[in-house]
Amino acid sequence: VLPVLLQKVADRQWRTKLGSIELLGAMANCSPKQLAGCLPQVVPALCDVVSDTHMKVKEAAHEALKAIGSVITNPEIQALVPKLIVSLTDPSDATASKQALDALLTTEFVHSVDAPSLALVCPIVTRALRERGSEVKKKAAQIVASMTILIKDRRDFLPYYPAILPHLKQTLVDPIPDVRATAASACGTIARGLGEDHLDDLLPFLFTTLKSSESAVERSGAANGLSEVLVALGPSKLQQFLPDILNNASDVNSPAEVREGYLGLFIFLPAAFKQDFQDYVPAVLPTLLRGLADTQEPVRNVSFRAALAMVDQYGSTHTALLLPPLEDGMFSVDWRIRRSSVELLGALIDRILKGVGAGSQAELMSSEVLSRERRAFILSSLHIVKSDESPVVRQVANSVWKSVVNNTPRTLREILPILMERLIRNLGSDNLEKQRGAGRCLGDLVQKLGERVLPELMPIFMLTLKSPESHTRQGVCIGIAEVIASAPKSLLTDHIPELLPALKSSLKDPSRNVRRAATRCISMMLEQLGPACLDDAVKWILESLTSPPVTDPRDAPPGSGERSHLLDSLEQLLLLQPGPVFRETMKVCCAPPVDVIKVRAVAAVAVCPPAAFQHSSDKIVTTLVASLTDPLPTEEDGSTDPEVLKLLRQEVSAAARRLFGRIEKEGASFFLYSLIRALQSAAPLHDASAGGRLARKQLEEKGLEMESDPQNPSRRAALSSLLEDLFEASRTEVELLSFVKSILRPLFSVALVDPDSVVLERGMAALQTFARVATKEELSTYAGDMKEELKRLVEDPVTLKEADFTLPGLSLKNGLEPFLTAYQHALMQGSNELRERAAQALGQLVSHTEEAALKPYVVKTTGPLIRIAGDRFPPVVKAAILDTLLVLLQRGGANMKPFLPQLQTTFVKSLGDTAEAVREKGASALASLCPLAGTRSEPLVNDVCAQVASQTVPEIRAATLVALADVLKGLGESVKLSKTAQEKVRGSLLPVVTAKEEDVNARAAAARALGVFLARHADASEVSSLLSNTLLQPLQSGSVEKDSKLGLALTLSWLLGFSQG
Repeated sequence: VLPVLLQKVADRQWRTKLGSIELLGAMANCSPKQLAGCLPQVVPALCDVVSDTHMKVKEAAHEALKAIGSVITNPEIQALVPKLIVSLTDPSDATASKQALDALLTTEFVHSVDAPSLALVCPIVTRALRERGSEVKKKAAQIVASMTILIKDRRDFLPYYPAILPHLKQTLVDPIPDVRATAASACGTIARGLGEDHLDDLLPFLFTTLKSSESAVERSGAANGLSEVLVALGPSKLQQFLPDILNNASDVNSPAEVREGYLGLFIFLPAAFKQDFQDYVPAVLPTLLRGLADTQEPVRNVSFRAALAMVDQYGSTHTALLLPPLEDGMFSVDWRIRRSSVELLGALIDRILKGVGAGSQAELMSSEVLSRERRAFILSSLHIVKSDESPVVRQVANSVWKSVVNNTPRTLREILPILMERLIRNLGSDNLEKQRGAGRCLGDLVQKLGERVLPELMPIFMLTLKSPESHTRQGVCIGIAEVIASAPKSLLTDHIPELLPALKSSLKDPSRNVRRAATRCISMMLEQLGPACLDDAVKWILESLTSPPVTDPRDAPPGSGERSHLLDSLEQLLLLQPGPVFRETMKVCCAPPVDVIKVRAVAAVAVCPPAAFQHSSDKIVTTLVASLTDPLPTEEDGSTDPEVLKLLRQEVSAAARRLFGRIEKEGASFFLYSLIRALQSAAPLHDASAGGRLARKQLEEKGLEMESDPQNPSRRAALSSLLEDLFEASRTEVELLSFVKSILRPLFSVALVDPDSVVLERGMAALQTFARVATKEELSTYAGDMKEELKRLVEDPVTLKEADFTLPGLSLKNGLEPFLTAYQHALMQGSNELRERAAQALGQLVSHTEEAALKPYVVKTTGPLIRIAGDRFPPVVKAAILDTLLVLLQRGGANMKPFLPQLQTTFVKSLGDTAEAVREKGASALASLCPLAGTRSEPLVNDVCAQVASQTVPEIRAATLVALADVLKGLGESVKLSKTAQEKVRGSLLPVVTAKEEDVNARAAAARALGVFLARHADASEVSSLLSNTLLQPLQSGSVEKDSKLGLALTLSWLLGFSQG
């Protein structure tokens, strides 16, 4: 029946409406169960028609509502029925709605609410929750909460729940905190009244909104509502959800708003659960403290509010739960956590004092709260944090300290035993922040209470230094450093006998951190007490390092053993106190005998400022060389194992590179000139240079030794290796090109002409490294200087001409590489003057290199020369290049054969040059090309003949004819010219010889060439024919011109001369 009636209420006919309304009103007489099921549909339908235009319909609707109200069994609501009906029948009347809500709120309910009551109240509340006014929504939420508590049967409320919940959700995210709190309370009440089975829509909404990226207000409302719902569902439900909540709150990879939302839950959970939440404090509080260090400020703010909420809730009743996490937070590595933890501790102390009724000026130590030991423990932590390295943390700690301590000296005396115990424990902690804070606090205590504190501290320090934990030993050294820095000099002097032995033991501690802390103590003692500490500490280190000497590097592997640890401590002292420690180190380690430990100690001075050790370059170089030239014997016969020598060289090289890697330009000059002076003092009495060969001959004649000292070759080898190390280190640190002119002479001496093969190899390695380190662009500018230094080596001191011999260093592997790199770049990219010098230098280099050593570089050298020779360069450059190519032909032999066509073209082309010097060198080069061409020389002859025919300038033509004569002369006996080639030669020469007007030089050159041709390359029949018909007959005839006779006579003369030869 009900569906039909509800349908007819909306009918157009007023009589139908009227009848349906009257029947709906009559339903008030139904049984309560039937009524409860109908009213959720009936009342809204009646409210819709209560404002109908037909008066009878309107009156019937009013009467029907009154009939429903008449069956309400709750007397409190029964009394409010008229106001409720007015509000229902006129939704636009805000005053009526407000009066109805106020009446409901001010009514004190003592009876349960039945279904008719809900039918009148719920529509009013639902409409109020939709209002924009916050006050109206707050009242509606309060009524929802009250109704849910008072309902007799929760099934009566279920029909209205779907309509109320969406609007309650919107109220939960209202901008006004009080409205959100009221809505959250209503959600909790509904959850408690309806049970978890009816929260399928509410719980997902709360968790989703908790992670919302829209607004912090929404997340806060969801957190508040969820906390109330969890309280309603009981502690077991909280225990179920808590792991997931904590994971989301601490997940640094999740969005910041997610962390903020989940952390915000803990603002409300303590107050909501009260005592039921206390068991979760130890697990939750560390998460909140970590949130204080979050990168996002909103997350940090929410974390602090949540932690403060816990302190407010449990500060006075469960102090023991809160103190450990807060005290850990006070020594966190993040200053934000430390600051917030101190603030929270201040709030906790304030809560504790208020809990026992203490006034605002009460002192913690004098208040009867907690145990005395616990109070002292709290204040000792606070006092340590007062020395925090962060100014913000110190400021907050000082503020909290002043709020709970009125008399600092008295309080310090009271807490001193526990404070000292805490300081020692923190100094020995593996938490660096605890160590540093404790160290600074200790220094402050020593300044204020030194005479009282130190006697108690020293025995504790000595005992704790024996701890098996390295971080504990490190902490003690940190504390000792603060004591040294803070104690008066007189008081410190009294305790030196106790301190030094302990610190000496720490200097060789296996832990690097402990050694660092101990060396800092020694450094501070040197500053405080001066040289008096030098003998006791630094000299002890050096004596322990160097006694007894280490003959074999394998007996002292780097990085392990007491000596290695002491060496590391020495290095740190050199870094902290370079002046006195450097002087003492050099004094001890540069004294013979020099072993591997002394070499490593000398290398350690590299940590000093370069200005501190570069002035000792002579001493350092001498020490490093002595370790190799005068090694400690390892064998019974007094010799040294070769493997040991090899390891020593590696040690010296590592030391040198470490030292050289630290120097600047000025320091490079110091070390470079030290090495050069040492090389000069160890120079041989003779070498493989031109002058050295003469000196050697004289020494042999007189029966004298070749070396002034048998150790000199070893010294030069060591010095050459050090030069290589210096160049290698200068790759990135020092610009050495400014010293090139100083470097070249000693470097060439050991790399090219030293009489000792080992020195030669080491010197060449140094030269190659130097060339590799210096860029070819920069080094090429010194091509002339390199040429002059080579000239010094190969020049005969008597004749002052270059002697014909090879330099031994150039025969070593890659011996030519350092020179070719510079010369070739100068040839390709340099100025004309530089190109000339480079070409001359390259020819000089080739002329003093063995053919076998030259072979790998022929292609690399010849190609660029040919390319440059073909370009438009000044004659001096071309002449120099042709000279070099000529030397290459002479020294390179068959290796030059691949370049035969290019060389032929280049030389022939040079015959047409305007410069006489170029033409002459081209002619000489062509003659040298004949042996290389061998039986394939005919193209060469043809090219020269063609060049003769094409030239009209007398000087150039004469030069070309000279070249042709030289080529014909240079052809071997086995070379047979073809008839065609013979005709070309004859056709090129005879016209010049017999011409009436011809240049004298050209005629003479042609006559010589024709004479060579007839004597060596023409057939016998042709020679006979030419003699009778071309040469002899015209000479006997008087009809031939004088100039022609001269040419024929010269030809005949050359023919006879070459025939006899």
